[in-house]
Amino acid sequence: MKLYRPFAGSAGAPAVTCRHSRIAAAFPRIVDVMNPLAAALVLLGLVSVATVLGLVWRSRQGRVSTAGGDVITPADVAADVSFGAHATLVQFSTQWCSRCPGTGRLLGKVADARTGVVHLDVDVSHRADIASRFQIAQTPTTLILDADGRLHARIGGVPPRGGHRPAARRAREREA
Repeated sequence: MKLYRPFAGSAGAPAVTCRHSRIAAAFPRIVDVMNPLAAALVLLGLVSVATVLGLVWRSRQGRVSTAGGDVITPADVAADVSFGAHATLVQFSTQWCSRCPGTGRLLGKVADARTGVVHLDVDVSHRADIASRFQIAQTPTTLILDADGRLHARIGGVPPRGGHRPAARRAREREA
């Protein structure tokens, strides 16, 4: 262990240990093995992994996936409003979701622009039973239902502009 004097000329000053020498004494294998090149490579690897995971997560946001024909009723989502005559956009959100208000405005505009389409916002903040039943892993999550309440599509994350249209069109065509 290296000892250093606080002032070069003070012979009577007490000796102090270097902070780095105490770390080396506590973790001798880590300090001996971890050279600057290895540390840089570990850091580069962590940044690369985080970047890849972020890109994968981003690519999955707003993806419209077709869903099975499960039939959902207004009582299933604790709604006081009946479903639309042609289609229903059921948005699951939470109080702390920062993207949910924008998604709600977007889906509200879609519903207002088309007759027979209803936008329904379901807050699952305190309804773990609903979140579990519909496997809500993220908010916002949107379900696109036809007039009979049959599930046609599921959108995880913020829906892309116009991304709901093919699924909504299929839901309306099945009705006709």
